[in-house]
Amino acid sequence: FQAEDGIRDIGVTGVQTCALPICSRLEEAHAAKDEADARVEKLQREIREAKEIKNRHEGFAAHHTEFNTRSPDGTTGEEHAQRARRAERRVNEFEGELAIAAADATDAAKELAEAQAAALKA
Repeated sequence: FQAEDGIRDIGVTGVQTCALPICSRLEEAHAAKDEADARVEKLQREIREAKEIKNRHEGFAAHHTEFNTRSPDGTTGEEHAQRARRAERRVNEFEGELAIAAADATDAAKELAEAQAAALKA
């Protein structure tokens, strides 16, 4: 805590001060960085999962197209190819969101560093 500039009043002898938290900026910066990092991790996980789905359907599509067969659930090679394309679109969307989230995380890290430096000076 840090003392605020003295508050003088006719009925008060001496200087009256109040305690102000100097760590709130630091706490907010930590929270913002943690939130940004969590968003990046979530998007990275979603990208991995979407790529796994895409790869699995591409494999099924190639197999069932080549042998002109159906999956046990009745889907054809073309249906698996469509699912693979949908998964690829999701990967692209997630990668776009990840670029934004990574920039936000970088900004949050800079803000945290500035808040830490300010706290050390106080």
